[in-house]
Amino acid sequence: MAEVASLSPELERLTSQLARALVTAVRSWSLYPPEHPAVKAAVIRLLDAIEHTAGGRDITLGIAPTTVLLDGIPIAEPDPLTADAAAALHERDLLRLTFRGGVSVDTLQSLLSLLAEDTRRLRERGGPAEIWRDTGNVSILVEQIDYGFMLADRTADESRFRKDRLWLNLVRSLGSRQATFGEAAQNRLLEIASDAGAIGELA
Repeated sequence: MAEVASLSPELERLTSQLARALVTAVRSWSLYPPEHPAVKAAVIRLLDAIEHTAGGRDITLGIAPTTVLLDGIPIAEPDPLTADAAAALHERDLLRLTFRGGVSVDTLQSLLSLLAEDTRRLRERGGPAEIWRDTGNVSILVEQIDYGFMLADRTADESRFRKDRLWLNLVRSLGSRQATFGEAAQNRLLEIASDAGAIGELA
């Protein structure tokens, strides 16, 4: 049996810090003007988190409803603060954020300005990835997926568990450039779909 890849404790810690720093910076940006000391400090902490996690290479932060992934490998048991950060990013329809090379403060500020927008407004404008693409920034790659129509409106714990497993599958598959999903994922997608044509587009 093939060994399941996992992050080292240090990489899990750094990935958690990155996700939390990103959400903290987004929230600060939405509360204060860009020149406010709290915003400046949050941006610097985010930049440091990216640099420490990347270690001089490109990295991809994957987003699922209750956890985050580094280069396709999830944090197995996220702490409550990390789970909260994952949920906040997930609500903005983010799938993955790839940080390429040196990310400037100006680029981070542009990203925060985008993510601090009202979610409904973002969707009306095509979603965060579409809007970000128009900025021409290439040091950060933003990826999204429109999944709202796919998920049943349930509140049971089982529904949340299924949703989490589905999203981990999707993020992993896209991260490894796989074009197909396993039988279980396919069955789950069919079960919760409200539009068969949209499922075809997603696949």
